[in-house]
Amino acid sequence: MTKNYNLTELRALSSAYGKKEKQVKFSKFIAMPAIISSGLCYVYLTPIFPLKSKKDVILLLLGVFFGALGAFFGWKRILPQIVEREYQRNQFVEKNRFVNTLTQLMADKQRSVWSSLCAVSKRVDGQFKEDLEILISRLRNADEKEARASFAAFASRYEDDVFFSQYVDELCTAHLEGRGNLGTLQGLKDNHNLIKLKQEEFYSQKASYVFSSFVAFGIITGIVLSLHTLPSIGEAYPKIFSHNIVGWVDFGLYYLIMIWVFNRLAMGYFDDSVLQMKK
Repeated sequence: MTKNYNLTELRALSSAYGKKEKQVKFSKFIAMPAIISSGLCYVYLTPIFPLKSKKDVILLLLGVFFGALGAFFGWKRILPQIVEREYQRNQFVEKNRFVNTLTQLMADKQRSVWSSLCAVSKRVDGQFKEDLEILISRLRNADEKEARASFAAFASRYEDDVFFSQYVDELCTAHLEGRGNLGTLQGLKDNHNLIKLKQEEFYSQKASYVFSSFVAFGIITGIVLSLHTLPSIGEAYPKIFSHNIVGWVDFGLYYLIMIWVFNRLAMGYFDDSVLQMKK
């Protein structure tokens, strides 16, 4: 479950991997819910040409209020999960690059684990690179006890990835014994690659489901909006709905239902518990 992040923590997560242009755009995931929320109020309660009466002014201000609610939902519910997921995905990409590159280097029997780690550190990025460089510095002139502790500390940073943790354990053994079981490393590398492939398929399926949901939402909203353009309905719309207590109650119920739907959609979209691979 996503923790409650403050702004500093969110920015730290967003900048942990990749360049600035690849970081999550905070304003996008706050503005989008605000526009949808306020637009929903406008479409359902305000005539296509507003400000014809005092009630229209009130409804326009009400739309601003609903926009603020949408922005709050985006800030507290969507943005933290977007940032955290991107952090986890970028982290996994770096771990996968590490596993593939190091396995390739370890095929050279003339290379030590330490020299291979040094070479790989130049090819990874972000926070993972920093953690790897800490491991490398700790392994320099370390005795067996210190080496085991260093590898254990490194693996504990990524304990939610069982294949990666096993890979690090195998590296520790190879480092201490001066030789490694290349077959075991290759097997763990293949498993990690398979998990990466399955993760991307999983994310694609979720994105497709969310896209379909938004298309359905857009069609419903578009139908209601088109009613405003029909002279026979457009002229009567304020009287029978947007300026009527019945219409306000109906919209209130509809808005609550949409909040529930979007909240459930967010819960399902960001629920990645099935991907966890803890020991």
